[in-house]
Amino acid sequence: AKGGVKRVDDANVTLGAALIELGRYDEARDALAKAVVAAGAGSWMARVAGLWDAYAQRKAAAGAAPPAPAAAG
Repeated sequence: AKGGVKRVDDANVTLGAALIELGRYDEARDALAKAVVAAGAGSWMARVAGLWDAYAQRKAAAGAAPPAPAAAG
């Protein structure tokens, strides 16, 4: 039977992106950190994972902030 993941780094970046969409930022950052380890520091995929991680951090911070006031209409 076929099986196994050939690109662990790619799989973890994809998982991280999906978790961000679900609002599960801590889990996403864990998956992205695993992607960096699997890809190797300085690799292209590690850079991609780092960019997704920065996005997850921003989304988490924005979610923790109070909502902006509604515009006066």
